[in-house]
Amino acid sequence: MKMRFVLGLVSLAVLSGCGSEKHTVTPINNNQQVNAGSGSDAGNSNNEQPEIILPQGRIALTHDNTVLLYNLDNGNLVDTLNTTHSNVTLKTSPQGRYILAIARQQDLVQFVDTGVYLEGEDSAEVVHQDSPNLLNFELHDSRATHYVPNAQNALLFFDGNKDEAADAGFALLSDKSIGDEALIAQHHFNTYMHGTGEVRSDWVIATLRDAQSDSTLPSQLGLFEIHGDHFHQEHTFEPACPDLHGSVQTTTHTAFACSDGIVKISQEGDAFTASHIANSQALPEQHRIGKLLAGEDDNHILGIARSNFYHVDLASNAISAFNWQPEGITSYLTYGISAISQSLLILDEQGYINVFDSENDWQTTGRFKAVESVVADTNAMLINNQAYDITYLVYGQQVITLDLAKQTATPLLNLEQPISSAAWSGITQQ
Repeated sequence: MKMRFVLGLVSLAVLSGCGSEKHTVTPINNNQQVNAGSGSDAGNSNNEQPEIILPQGRIALTHDNTVLLYNLDNGNLVDTLNTTHSNVTLKTSPQGRYILAIARQQDLVQFVDTGVYLEGEDSAEVVHQDSPNLLNFELHDSRATHYVPNAQNALLFFDGNKDEAADAGFALLSDKSIGDEALIAQHHFNTYMHGTGEVRSDWVIATLRDAQSDSTLPSQLGLFEIHGDHFHQEHTFEPACPDLHGSVQTTTHTAFACSDGIVKISQEGDAFTASHIANSQALPEQHRIGKLLAGEDDNHILGIARSNFYHVDLASNAISAFNWQPEGITSYLTYGISAISQSLLILDEQGYINVFDSENDWQTTGRFKAVESVVADTNAMLINNQAYDITYLVYGQQVITLDLAKQTATPLLNLEQPISSAAWSGITQQ
């Protein structure tokens, strides 16, 4: 992988665990330090951290090669930046400070420091809301595609390119490593593939493809352990996973979608066990799950096959239909899992958001109007606020705030040009 900077070693500690204590944060002016002796906590004999209120953060929106950053507390434009290429895909860094601008076809990943972050520890924490800037740090590798974040780090998978004899690979990133202008670690395969991977502490479960295969899709899974700035493959899992596409993880399981079902890999300590869940009669002939979603429940995930949703029970190893549609609804425009409540959100063809509880076997908890006038072929996407239980619906030129606790939709922004990609930035609850 080519970078503008030499790779440095980053402590393995960033791979451990799944987040730290949650913060509540006080209204802040730019770079206001929260005083441990101020407010209602003054005189607290235990010297506890005063309650602080997290800012709403910022939202980045793209059109052509322009990135517009808006303050979500007041809707004001903070700054405008320009990426090298047009039509980039935006992604939020694991802890929210940075935004990745991925130009897949041009083999370039750029990074925006959005200026919103929490600095320091305990009573000396400072909330920054600084001016954004485009970093000099860049990644130059072939066809960055799947981006898989968790609370501490993220895996970015590069598909490679058959025509250019460029091999696939993956890189591990964190907010700290981006700030240090380095990767935590990386790995390259001996062939191209449209693959993915899931990070589990010191391990990565990633896809494998036979270099002689006619398909770009992988067919097996490998276990990789981090060693300094690179990975060693420690194991190849059986059973195989033909035409693998789609993955997700819960507390103890990692699931991958195959043409013949699901491969489930369960972890207990440093021990990993793989098993297969066969496609059921719930899936019509020639249908296969190609995307997986997970919420709070460790054993109950969802699969999507040709616009149909399926319930995958990882405890009983069964796949069944998930009939989410209210009466009279036949299709959806977009879907996603919210960051805080971990609810399933589905925008239906009538412009309503349908809400489902991932902790209660995906039971419906509400339906509310979000788009007043649905227009055919309008781009729709859901972008999560990771500080509050709010999701933003980007619909054409509009940004609409979805308050998931109140189940209300409020217009936030209306741009002059259609929005091609979007991402939230700020201080996450993790």
